Amino acid sequence: MRAALIGLMAVAAGALPALAAEPSYPFEGTWVRANRVCAANAPRVRTYTAHEVTFPTGHCTYRKVAAGGGQFEIFEDCRRAEHPGNYTETIRMLGPDLMQMRRQAARLKIARPLRYARCTVAAPAPGGAPAKAAVPSAPHPADEHAAKPPSPKP
Repeated sequence: MRAALIGLMAVAAGALPALAAEPSYPFEGTWVRANRVCAANAPRVRTYTAHEVTFPTGHCTYRKVAAGGGQFEIFEDCRRAEHPGNYTETIRMLGPDLMQMRRQAARLKIARPLRYARCTVAAPAPGGAPAKAAVPSAPHPADEHAAKPPSPKP
């Protein structure tokens, strides 16, 4: 009995660091500018994970994430086509599906806040391919005639 308890404690002790190693942030997910339409092909979509953010023109890996005062400060190392370098994002959650983000390059002094809304339609599929939007198809005119019962003749 004692050996089984010691074995169970060893397994639990090994599992706890693995769980603690994966941080979960409320900003994780796919986001689109709040003034844009959330669609499968939405431009300027940003997808945040626990370790990086990806967007159409590149991606950034987190060097450090600091949390406090209801906001997150993310220090990033970015690989972008037009401006590679270090950036700092400040994210303030305005609700579960709304956030305000300021992105600042080291050389710039003023960063303007941008609002983003969560966008699950544009979220990438687990395999890495973008998700497809569910578009209702319009009924074909031939289908409408086939669905109608014949009218009785007088």
